[in-house]
Amino acid sequence: MFALFSLFLYSCSGPYEVVSFQSAANNPELQNKLNIAIETLGDQQGVGQFNVNDRTFILMTSGVKNSGGYTIKIVSFEEKNNEITIAVKEQPPETANTLPVRENPKLLISIKKTSYPIRLKWS
Repeated sequence: MFALFSLFLYSCSGPYEVVSFQSAANNPELQNKLNIAIETLGDQQGVGQFNVNDRTFILMTSGVKNSGGYTIKIVSFEEKNNEITIAVKEQPPETANTLPVRENPKLLISIKKTSYPIRLKWS
């Protein structure tokens, strides 16, 4: 099973793995559940989670921005007291020359399968 998911990963740090949206398209079940989570969250800041096989995927969105280039960075990840807390930070574009587009920055990570609730803390 690990070989299947290693195709989707582009970055690994600690207890979670960052999953690229481009590579998620290679797995129809993952892509379908991701589309549902994106639709459910809409343009709002929030978090959604869903399971595919032996992994739990966590989608984080920071809400609509009026320019491109924003990203979401994980500051800390903690599993404690039957809950997972993820501290995240929104990073603005690195350059002043950003396109005036409507964008909702997203970050998708994967962890071992869990039923624990996910709490997102923005800093």
